[in-house]
Amino acid sequence: MLTKSRLSLVLMLLTLSVPLQSLAQQPQSSAKQVPTIDGLLKVETIGGARISPDGKWVAYTVSSTDFNQDAFVTQAWVTDTATGKKLQLTKGPTSAGTLRWSPDSQWLAYTSNRQVYIVHPTGGEAVALTKSAT
Repeated sequence: MLTKSRLSLVLMLLTLSVPLQSLAQQPQSSAKQVPTIDGLLKVETIGGARISPDGKWVAYTVSSTDFNQDAFVTQAWVTDTATGKKLQLTKGPTSAGTLRWSPDSQWLAYTSNRQVYIVHPTGGEAVALTKSAT
């Protein structure tokens, strides 16, 4: 089980990891550069962190810009708290959100396209729990 201080550290590192990776990928120069609108839109953001009931996983969302769709797309990710290993659980043009853990930490539920899905935190194919046109 995670202590409160270790859990806080894990959440802080998750929050900082994506923006820092985005900045590290930009070319470095000695002159300061003013960010462009396109550059700011390319920065990924993290949100919706949820700790599994057993404390072994942290699920969170990563939002990025899809310029082809002219939209922001959000994907579900998990991090193993023991190893720090990150895994992207959802991919594609539709967003995933509203992350919730099953009581036994074996499944992560999320919404996408007005449906509810579940997926195992180690990855695999998601299973639709609902099927509704509205």
